[in-house]
Amino acid sequence: MKSITLRISTLLIVTLVIITACGSPKKSPVSSGDDGAEVSTLSDVEVPSQFNWRTYDNVEITITSTSAGILHIESDKGPVFYSAYLNGTDEHTFKLPLPAYEKQLKARFAGQVATIEVNSDRITHNFN
Repeated sequence: MKSITLRISTLLIVTLVIITACGSPKKSPVSSGDDGAEVSTLSDVEVPSQFNWRTYDNVEITITSTSAGILHIESDKGPVFYSAYLNGTDEHTFKLPLPAYEKQLKARFAGQVATIEVNSDRITHNFN
């Protein structure tokens, strides 16, 4: 008897959840001031003219050092974007596609940590 009551109760609860979850979708406004318009295609969406569609930037980085070692370029949030061996005599130049939201990088080399501001498409840093 308990098992039948439990099964019926479970079935009723599941049915109730399914019925309430399948409500009609609400209309999305075209813009923040237009609460009644419906968005049916992407062309209905109004995007501000100053909106930046780029998701990444190509940055050219040049690193120089007077000693040899391993260079790590990483996000200030942790992930390593680039690693290379510096020979201590030549400058090392490379292009790095960075997420557009990255405004600072950390460069780790020979026990030194440098914070590099990403404020142009060409960055130069010297480890001494």
